[in-house]
Amino acid sequence: MPWGPDVETNLAISSANHLKVRFIQQSQLTVENAKVELNKTYAGLKRWLDRNRVKKTPKS
Repeated sequence: MPWGPDVETNLAISSANHLKVRFIQQSQLTVENAKVELNKTYAGLKRWLDRNRVKKTPKS
């Protein structure tokens, strides 16, 4: 018995939805990785500033 158009349509929709979900998951992972890297950079910059900050303010 050959597949009818409804079965083919449902299969195409199911495949498209699967790809959409995978793309969204990958995009979210990329955003999370960017946030992690940004936080690491910020933490490193903050440590550098803390080490190199003038300890006493000059008197006028």
